[in-house]
Amino acid sequence: MNPKAPKVTLETKMEFLLITPKGKVYTFHLQSVAETYQQAYGGTLTDHSITSTKECQTSIEVDQSGQVFRKSLTIH
Repeated sequence: MNPKAPKVTLETKMEFLLITPKGKVYTFHLQSVAETYQQAYGGTLTDHSITSTKECQTSIEVDQSGQVFRKSLTIH
């Protein structure tokens, strides 16, 4: 081992998310692999640096026959 060689460490666990047009979510640790899957399947590629978490509430009301007649999403 060369004592003058720089020490390399990987301290960041970056995750890339691919959300396909059908809504399937894939998680990758290598950007190049995520981009390859995006080329194959389409969709949106993102990483955690541009995502955010918001608290939300969903409400779905159905009638007696089971048909949905009201849906709502409230973001707080």
